[in-house]
Amino acid sequence: MNHLHSQPGGAIAGLEALAIEYRQLERDLNTWQRDIPLQNPGNGSLLSLRQRQYEQRNRELIASELKRCWRRELPIDDYFEDPTRDGYRLNLHYHIRGELPRLSANFDHVSMLTMSGSNHTLGATAFLGYFPRLRHLTIDSISLGNVPPAVFQMRDLNVLSLSDCAITLTPHSQAQLASMTHLLTLDLHKNPLGRVPSVESMNELNTLDLSETGIDRLPPGLLTRHELSAAFLSGNRISELPEALFDLPSHTSVAFDLSDNPLSSAVLERVKAYYQQHGTYWEADAPAVDVRDAMLLYPALDTNQINQFIYSLPGDLEAGKRELARLAGEWDTLKSELSQWARQPQLPPQEAARRSELHALLERSWRRETPQDSQFAHTLEIPATLAGELPTLSARFKHVGSLMIKGSGEPMGSTTFIDSFPALTILDIKNVALGDIPAPVFNLQTLSILALPRCSIELSPTSVAGLQGMTGLEYLNLDHNPLARTPDFSHLPKLSTLSLKDTGLTQVPLSLLGGPPRQSINLSKNAIEHLPEALFSMPASSTSGLDLSVNPLTPQSLESIKRYCQRTGESFAAQAPEAQRRRTQQLYPSFLDSEADRFIFNLPGDMTSVDPMLTHLEAEYEQLSNDLQLWVQAVPDRHPILDVPIDEQTRAQDQLRRRNFKTLLEQAWRRESPEDEESLDDELTHQLVLDTPVMGDLPEVNATFNHVTLLQLDGNGTTTGVDGTLRSFPHLQTLRLSKCSLGALPEAIQHMPKLSTLDMTECAIRLTPQTRGRLSALTELEFVNLSHNPLGHAPDVSALHELVSLYLSNAALSEVPQGVFGLEQLQTLDLSNNAIQQIPADLLETSATLNGDCDLSGNPLSAQSIERLRQYYQRTGVDFQVAAATVDAQGTPLIAARPDPEED
Repeated sequence: MNHLHSQPGGAIAGLEALAIEYRQLERDLNTWQRDIPLQNPGNGSLLSLRQRQYEQRNRELIASELKRCWRRELPIDDYFEDPTRDGYRLNLHYHIRGELPRLSANFDHVSMLTMSGSNHTLGATAFLGYFPRLRHLTIDSISLGNVPPAVFQMRDLNVLSLSDCAITLTPHSQAQLASMTHLLTLDLHKNPLGRVPSVESMNELNTLDLSETGIDRLPPGLLTRHELSAAFLSGNRISELPEALFDLPSHTSVAFDLSDNPLSSAVLERVKAYYQQHGTYWEADAPAVDVRDAMLLYPALDTNQINQFIYSLPGDLEAGKRELARLAGEWDTLKSELSQWARQPQLPPQEAARRSELHALLERSWRRETPQDSQFAHTLEIPATLAGELPTLSARFKHVGSLMIKGSGEPMGSTTFIDSFPALTILDIKNVALGDIPAPVFNLQTLSILALPRCSIELSPTSVAGLQGMTGLEYLNLDHNPLARTPDFSHLPKLSTLSLKDTGLTQVPLSLLGGPPRQSINLSKNAIEHLPEALFSMPASSTSGLDLSVNPLTPQSLESIKRYCQRTGESFAAQAPEAQRRRTQQLYPSFLDSEADRFIFNLPGDMTSVDPMLTHLEAEYEQLSNDLQLWVQAVPDRHPILDVPIDEQTRAQDQLRRRNFKTLLEQAWRRESPEDEESLDDELTHQLVLDTPVMGDLPEVNATFNHVTLLQLDGNGTTTGVDGTLRSFPHLQTLRLSKCSLGALPEAIQHMPKLSTLDMTECAIRLTPQTRGRLSALTELEFVNLSHNPLGHAPDVSALHELVSLYLSNAALSEVPQGVFGLEQLQTLDLSNNAIQQIPADLLETSATLNGDCDLSGNPLSAQSIERLRQYYQRTGVDFQVAAATVDAQGTPLIAARPDPEED
């Protein structure tokens, strides 16, 4: 309507013109719908009745969409950050025979047009002329012959997709296409172009599809398009590739698809070399003979995997052919060896069946038909049902990176089976009677994970030396083995996870102390009684993964652990005395055994202090429950705000709410309330959300809630005193109170040194000259919200140097808080809807980076203050939601400075 008002004749004339335009559109479309051809435009054959019916239906659908589009009833093309620039989307995917409609109506508001048809669809070139402001154009399977001239007039076009449109480029259209410098996407798939389009001037090009276009070389400028994410060039006649392609870094060259092109042998040699260096090959097909031979060996691999396999073979292409021939021989030998092993005479039926099934599994593994761990490495898992004696094979399964054998306590026979897997990174053998670590294990140069639990291993001096030589090991699991000796772990600098559970250890291996930090060391379920003194001088970061549970630790060791735990918070998962654990879990029923143990070790004092401390906690909880029960029953007789008698039903409802409050408080004491995920503490802390508004004062609580760091109470205006409860929460980091009737800031908050978020809205809080400085001691505050309180006096925030956000909206203020513009960390300041007249000159000197959420609206600001806001707006672009700050005294808009972009 604003646009119509600005037109000659005003809005009324404009509306009349639009009505005329729409009636003409309806007439044009009605005429077109009736003009159904009798013959196919292509071959002249007569249309059947059903074909004419389909034609009529599709024309009706197209006409309906065009009318809806004109009326702006179609979806928005939500593309630009500024929504006023967005147009509408028009999708026409109804195939017709004959001409598309001729239109006189205006479709300038369409920015995205997608349409498809057939070679019987005519008039598309003229039809595009009705949509001059397209940003996105997609046409599929409509014969165009050339790029429509209207396309080159679309200045906003950044996506052009003309797929299977029988387009052949002329020198003129080739040049015009090259001049479309703003294109992000160019798709000419399946067109007989005849000429190679240039993308040299398309600096923002992101996607290019020239597949099946008959081109014989890469488009000029393609290799220098820095924004390119995909270039589809498959199915063409390209035989040579430019030198510059092989100089591209691998992360850039991934974008190209050159499959199904007759690349020369010399080019393929370079592609193979590039793949072996960078791991990418532009989807270029390997030589057809090699593909055939490789697929005979590995029929389950897809085209991409076959190409990768051929290019990964050592040496040049000729060396790859020799390797394929060798692999064919190895395959024949493997089949013969496995067949002979599986069909040995006089095998029991069950053993024969096992060998037959294992035979098939190993053949599948060699042929790369087992699961893949990564792009290159496969996994071979031999389940317990197939475990037993394993064959000795001459084949090498170099593609297998992970071998897992799950036994049933029996030997595996010759351990030379492991020799067939020289490239393992993971070896996991469980419950197989090995006696010692098999010698072939020490030949696995790439092994990083070794797990041999329940394998009856007693380490020999030779195997200890072998382990110490496996310097690449990152994970070692020898659980449930009678090791007898351990290696010097200082020789294994990369070892981050070690598990020696139930291995007969009597002491902590000294080589684990003082070396590189380990992520996890499990020494549980052993016979360790004494702990080395050096352990207790290590930092918590080095001992956090140590597990000494289920060890018969001496009382002296437990004392040392307790002192260490109080200092660092780590207790090595050691177990406290059973009786103390049971008492702890009676107090805190949700505690797991390990949590109870950790709690005991964290208690103040030595181990002899634990029982008295538990007795104190038991008494504290009992007193808490009793005090809360008395409070539950002490429902006030008169309304705390209105001072009128309360009826019995209201008192009964309040008592129910108090019982719920009691339950929540008791759960919080027992550490059963949810975790405070926003807490900055290293230890787990809890939150207490009280959504049970009560009448009168909250209870006087004589228990400690140091483990609660967030407290939230949502009232309904009838909750008065809160100090009696808040005093028990000295470690709060977040305090949120709303809709309480407090009268003043709670005195208890002055004893919450960790408080960083204070949110107390609609709590009837007033400040006096004596109490306005009550926040000054809370120097960790980052967020303060005292909005919707009749404060009267602004709080003194000059000492709150960590403050980021301050909200004092609708707070009956007549002045800006003292020191607010001297806070360097401040980003958001909301003083809206107050009675502030003067903005101090400190605003213009502040070093704080205030953001666009700052708000001073709804204040009777003086002319001098408005002028200061104008100066600040011109300097920063922040207007404090005050419209007068964005214009000068005559109402002329001011130009705001834009912040400099941040450098990387």
